[in-house]
Amino acid sequence: MTETSDEKDELIAEIVRRTLDRLSDWKPAKLMPGVGPHHPQVHSEFAQKLAEYRDRVGSILALKSVEELRTEYLKDIGSAFNPLTKKHGIHFDLFRQLERLKASRPPWFGMGWSVQGFLLDPKYWMAADTISLEEAALLMVGVEPRDVRFDALFDGYSQDTRIDDILYFLEDYFELLVRRFGDPDLGPVQIHLGDLCLWVEQSGIEVSNELGDIIKSRKRLVPEVDRKSVPDQDKPLHARTREMFQRALFAAAYDSYGLTHKKDAAKVAKKIVAAGDFVGFRLDEQNLAKHLRAAFSHLDDDGEAELSRKKDEK
Repeated sequence: MTETSDEKDELIAEIVRRTLDRLSDWKPAKLMPGVGPHHPQVHSEFAQKLAEYRDRVGSILALKSVEELRTEYLKDIGSAFNPLTKKHGIHFDLFRQLERLKASRPPWFGMGWSVQGFLLDPKYWMAADTISLEEAALLMVGVEPRDVRFDALFDGYSQDTRIDDILYFLEDYFELLVRRFGDPDLGPVQIHLGDLCLWVEQSGIEVSNELGDIIKSRKRLVPEVDRKSVPDQDKPLHARTREMFQRALFAAAYDSYGLTHKKDAAKVAKKIVAAGDFVGFRLDEQNLAKHLRAAFSHLDDDGEAELSRKKDEK
């Protein structure tokens, strides 16, 4: 290859770089194992379109002389005198192709949430006490909250239905957090990281590997409370008070957990204990089950008939 050819190749490469501007160094992100929808083809398809544009421009410029390339095409980035970026110039079709490329450039999360370069740093967040709803949602999908603006993520809507799919997943997790920890429209919401980890564990919701690492680390650092060793703090209940408590407990268990049979008392008690953990209560599962079973003895004929009807419906 002659020196002239080398010079021409370098000129063409530089012209293409200046013409592409911010697209010149675009590369597909590296998708890592994670949670939620993933569409690696979104980035690979765009990479193919970008390569086709480069090849087309390179083929046209290869027909020009070095002098013509220097004087006519080698313009500053964004120059209005670049023939390749003039709307009504001789390369108007290349202008339109480039505009379509700019409009369809997929966001960094276009393949999925677990993209290298934006992954959550578990060590940093392990030390957090409270976090916002937005941070919690990003932690659940494995994205480093310090690297992104939550609201700006949704600029990717309607760009590609596959990207919409990825954003819907994040929105669903955000709505779950709102229902569990509070609505930000009613005031700022702060979530204790321990409460988030406990909720994730007990709900069984799928989360990122990185948040999973945080949960495992916290469990090693904070031993689980032995509920059997936690004594009841209240004094023994008077007989009438105990009966009223059992009736109220049964009503709540019937309404919220569908308790209709004495054999399910332990299972429902376990669910009530789990719910109590969310607000920092330390309930005695065996004691609750005992009171639930005792509550069946307070049912009158109408109550027993209602339970029988509910059992038949199941």
